Amino acid sequence: MGLERNRYVVNEDGRYRLGLEFLHTGVHVRNQYEVSHAAKDRIDRLAEETDEAA
Repeated sequence: MGLERNRYVVNEDGRYRLGLEFLHTGVHVRNQYEVSHAAKDRIDRLAEETDEAA
């Protein structure tokens, strides 16, 4: 399993950055906890109000 091959990192002109697969994995993990479900509406509202990711 290569990190680049599985899109966990992206190589841009010899420099690596995190890929979006970490985001997908994080969302999956977050959704496994009841606490995040309870706060989801508040988090979504905060993200919308601040125009930021939350």
